[in-house]
Amino acid sequence: MSGYKIVSGSVDSITARVMCGGCGQRFNVDLDEARKLPRDWSLWDEVVDCARSLGSVQGEHILCRECTSKVDAGVPEDRNATRAEVEAILSRESAR
Repeated sequence: MSGYKIVSGSVDSITARVMCGGCGQRFNVDLDEARKLPRDWSLWDEVVDCARSLGSVQGEHILCRECTSKVDAGVPEDRNATRAEVEAILSRESAR
C-alpha cells in the first residue's frame, strides 16, 4: 500500500463471499478485525478458517452446511474426507 498515508480512520468490517465447492451455493463470511491471527496467515487463510464456522473445509473444498452433512454421512467420524471422497459423495448426491 505504498503511496497511502492514513491519518485517521478504521476498518469497520470485512466480508468475504465464498462459494461451496459442492453445490455452488454462495455465502458470506464475516472477518473479525479484532481477531488475533497467526503471524504467517494470509487473508485467504483467515477466510478459509472462518468458513469452517458456516460449514467445513474437507478434501480441499470449502463446503456449506448441507454439503458438509452429506460428506460427513459418508465418511467415518475419526477423519476428514479426502478430495476424491468429497467429489464422489457429492457427485452421487447431485445425480439423485
